[in-house]
Amino acid sequence: MRTRHVDREEIPQYFRKALQFSRSMHASFSEGNWDATGLAAIHMAISANDALTGFMAGVRSAGPKHDDAVDLFRRHFTDEESQGVAEDLRWLIRKKGVVEYESRALTEEEANEAVKRADRLLEFAKGRLPGEYQK
Repeated sequence: MRTRHVDREEIPQYFRKALQFSRSMHASFSEGNWDATGLAAIHMAISANDALTGFMAGVRSAGPKHDDAVDLFRRHFTDEESQGVAEDLRWLIRKKGVVEYESRALTEEEANEAVKRADRLLEFAKGRLPGEYQK
């Protein structure tokens, strides 16, 4: 698994990106833009994960396999709640190919599920990252 070093000063930036993508995700969902909703949810999840693994391990996933990001998360977050969040992250990352590269559009149901899973992941990050990293 390839990783990149994350300086402590970078963690708030990853978290801010997650918050921005979350706002975009909710706006896109309310406008009925299902693909944009999905893409924002996926990027929100990746940014939140980078903040979390950066905080816990000083690294973020940098490999070509997106599932490596989930494996890195699982390596550093091992409690029961974390395992559910890891499944949310995996579900979102696996939708990346559908949203970005396939011709079919996300359905409203898939977009709704993406929002629910992304929201859970963001709430998890808010609960695990100290306040100074959430600015």
